[in-house]
Amino acid sequence: MSEPVELAEGIWFDEVTSTIIVGVGEKISVAFDISEFWEFCENISFAKSEIKNNKKFIIGIYEEDGIEKTQLFLKSDTEEVN
Repeated sequence: MSEPVELAEGIWFDEVTSTIIVGVGEKISVAFDISEFWEFCENISFAKSEIKNNKKFIIGIYEEDGIEKTQLFLKSDTEEVN
């Protein structure tokens, strides 16, 4: 039996069952068939685009171990931001 192939950090493809498994946190994983996964990704991409264009959110950029990363924040009601 072959082991699932890691597609990205926390995401695996099981060729035997044609299932994509997404790890969420340390204790939860969600299994999708291929078409469900694709639809899920499209929905996530749309939501991410909407969040980028929403003035209620701030996207912070930082570097960790030489890799540029981003983090999402809800904009504070007050003008003071750390």
